[in-house]
Amino acid sequence: ALLITACRNTKVYIYQIVEYETGMKDFIEMEKLALESYGEYGDGDSKEHILYMIKDRGIYYWEENIVLLKGLERLSLPEALHDQNKNLLKYCELRIKSFNLSYKKINENNNDYDNDIDDLNSQIQDLIVLIKNNSEKQSQ
Repeated sequence: ALLITACRNTKVYIYQIVEYETGMKDFIEMEKLALESYGEYGDGDSKEHILYMIKDRGIYYWEENIVLLKGLERLSLPEALHDQNKNLLKYCELRIKSFNLSYKKINENNNDYDNDIDDLNSQIQDLIVLIKNNSEKQSQ
């Protein structure tokens, strides 16, 4: 009976790891869409189009990634993956703040937000390094 229980628990655990990995693939795709939406406009694009791309595409995908990550938190995963998830949530939240400030900057035609945007981008870069380092440790 203990062996059967152990095997069932292992299968559930493996299934949940696979579910997490599938979720991470979805995360990466939505991250790409969010980042592309921020840069998918040129000098000839209207202010309204740029604001639309930032808010209704970029911020939308960051918020979708937060929903995805919160859903993955319910899985039985190693603590290191839950920690990584927390870092990814913070990453998405920082991206949303940065996009919101960029939206305000463009909407108000105001450079007063530049220092805050730079600060957020610095925090984002530091977090990206941490996430990559943690990911490399987990794959070893």
